[in-house]
Amino acid sequence: MGKSKLIYYMRHNALVTFGFAILALLVLASLLAPWLAPYPQDAHGAVHTERAFLPPSGAHLFGTDALGRDLFSLVLYGGRISLSAGCIAIVVSVAAGALIGLIAGYVGGWIDEMLMRFTDIVLSFPPLLLAVSIASLLGPSLSHALLAIMLSWWPWYTRLIRSQIVQLRSAGYVESAIVSGKGAGAIMRRHILPNSLSPVIVQASMDFGSIILTLAGLSFLGMGAQPPSTEWGLLVSQGKTYVLSNWWYAAFPGLPILLTAVALNLAGDGLRDLLDPRQKGVTR
Repeated sequence: MGKSKLIYYMRHNALVTFGFAILALLVLASLLAPWLAPYPQDAHGAVHTERAFLPPSGAHLFGTDALGRDLFSLVLYGGRISLSAGCIAIVVSVAAGALIGLIAGYVGGWIDEMLMRFTDIVLSFPPLLLAVSIASLLGPSLSHALLAIMLSWWPWYTRLIRSQIVQLRSAGYVESAIVSGKGAGAIMRRHILPNSLSPVIVQASMDFGSIILTLAGLSFLGMGAQPPSTEWGLLVSQGKTYVLSNWWYAAFPGLPILLTAVALNLAGDGLRDLLDPRQKGVTR
C-alpha cells in the first residue's frame, strides 16, 4: 500500500479520515501530556482535598475528582498507560498467534492438528469472559490484565494466519523456492509470511479498539490497573459511584475510551478497503 494511495483514499472518505485524525490526536495528546497537562503533579500522587468535585470550568477543563485532582491532567496521562498497554497486548497477541499459525499451516500433519485443536479449545471461550477468568486467578494488576488479554486474543490470529498459509504454500513462487533448495525457515520468512500479513494488519487495527475496551473493562471490575494509576478504565471505575451527583468524574475519562474504539474501527475499515478491495463495503 503506497503512501499516495492512502492519502488519496483518506481525501475521498470522510469517516476514515475522521478515524485517523482522532487516533492521531489521542496519541499526540498522550505523548505531550507533560507539556499539555495544566496540573501534571496531580498525575503523580498530589492530593488537593479542598478542591474535590469541582465541576468543569476554565481552571479545570474536565472538573476534579474525589481527591481534588484535575481530571484533564489525569486523562492525558492515562492515555499513555491505556494506549501503550493496548499496543503491547495487540503486538504480542499478533506475534504469538502468527507464529503458531505459521508453523501449523506450513508444517501440517499431526502438528497442525494438535495446534489447531488447542486453538479451537481457547476459541470456544468468549475473549472477555476468558480474560476476566484469567485476571481473577492472577490477581488485580495492570500486568496481569495485559497477560490475560494476550492469552485470550492470540487464537484469532492463529486461525487467520493458518488459513492464509494453507493457500499460499501451494503457490508457484513457494514451490519454486522449495525446488531451489531453500530451507523451510527462509521460505516462511521471505515468501509466505510477508504475503499473508494484509488481513492480519486489518484485523489487528480493528481489534485494537476491542482490546482497549477489554483493558478498561478489567480495570473497571477491579482486575486491572490499581490506584494511583491514571489508566482510563480505572478512572471510570473510581467515578462510577458519583455518576449521579458528579457526572464529569466518570464521563470524561470514559470519553477517550469511546473515541479510541470508534477511531480504530473507522481506520480499520479504511485499511480493509485499501488492502483488500474485494471486501469493500462488506460488514464484518
